[in-house]
Amino acid sequence: MYFVSSSPAEIKQMLDETAVSSIDDFFRCIPEKIRNPELNLENGIDEIALFREAENTARLNKPSGICLLGAGAYRHYIPAAVDEIASRSEFYTAYTPYQPEISQGTLKTIFDYQSVITTLTGHDITNASLYDGATALCEAAAIAVESTGKNRLAVSLALNPRYLEVLSMFFDHKAEIIKIKTDEKKETVFSEINNADAAAVIVQTPNFFGAIENLSEIKKHIDSKTLFIACSNPMALAFIEPPSVFGADLTAGDAQPLGIPLSCGGPYIGYLAGKTEFMRKLPGRICGRTVDANGRTAYVLTLQAREQHIRREKATSNICSNQALMALRVAVYSAYMGSDLSGLAWYNHRQAVKLSEALTGCGLSLLNKCFFNEFTVSCKKAGKLISAFKNEGITPPYYLEKTGELVFCATELLTDQDIALVKKIARNF
Repeated sequence: MYFVSSSPAEIKQMLDETAVSSIDDFFRCIPEKIRNPELNLENGIDEIALFREAENTARLNKPSGICLLGAGAYRHYIPAAVDEIASRSEFYTAYTPYQPEISQGTLKTIFDYQSVITTLTGHDITNASLYDGATALCEAAAIAVESTGKNRLAVSLALNPRYLEVLSMFFDHKAEIIKIKTDEKKETVFSEINNADAAAVIVQTPNFFGAIENLSEIKKHIDSKTLFIACSNPMALAFIEPPSVFGADLTAGDAQPLGIPLSCGGPYIGYLAGKTEFMRKLPGRICGRTVDANGRTAYVLTLQAREQHIRREKATSNICSNQALMALRVAVYSAYMGSDLSGLAWYNHRQAVKLSEALTGCGLSLLNKCFFNEFTVSCKKAGKLISAFKNEGITPPYYLEKTGELVFCATELLTDQDIALVKKIARNF
């Protein structure tokens, strides 16, 4: 890829149209003290010394042990087959194909990924292209705003706070965010939605606190012209009824739990599924299956985004990546584990139940009525309990500092022996 700089004439035209006197004025918002700072780099070192320094730094890493943290990113076992297949050069060196002429193999993996997501969500269609759960949710909300012509979004406060931050930034000065309260069980108070006159109501289930929302009540409080957007952990959709059963128009989230490791914050893969009526509004790509002139199965990009093509003014999004490598991982993982993932989902829930029973047996109060693999407990000495976990090399649960509550997570990697150790530590608090 080459960088082609702007010509003096183009720069002058840009400055004239933006009423800015110089290029430097574009950067006045950046404090001068951090603009073009002195780097003060040390002298270079030889290759042997560099490797020795890297090895010493690597030794500072601690091996991963018991993990009680979820909060939107989940540690699951990933079969070796996933890494082996995804690392093949045919996929790895061309993981983000943009052209409609991309190979049948890559098109098939995208189609398989779409099949996994539609199976789990129960929706008609899904796309392949989104970066993570937060941006996928923003794209769903953008579809609602464009479709309804309204500029208000009613959002449950049980939504992942990082997702809420991204939504607020994405729609700054474009749409008003109306926040819906939660009750003592950490569930959304749907009656708060009444008369919101919003483009969409956004609810996460299981929500950030682990509670499975009673979505059968939500339609009673939504205007017929308001869209219902759900946000869900796809692993949980193999355990609970998907939001589409309760009338969700769009379901978004992050497919990270399906074969993508926790790797310093990424890469992830957002998914967005919905009703057929939104097909031409979905950003990214939709891959379809057909037959060629000889009657053989063939895969095609049925629809693809306009961001890099003609009529870009009609684009519904600025998403341009394809995330095909992450989609491949999801497809391989799901094929290996069983496409409906029900057995694995049930095991996750069983371990979460065991963990919750162990903690309540220590005197901690469980706040959730129904949950999947995360739940919230009330603990008077939450801060000290977290320190105790850290001292034992345990990644602690998510700490809600304002309320002194803890959001625990259990996956199939949490063993009965791990739960016994957690109980032994929690008994003192």
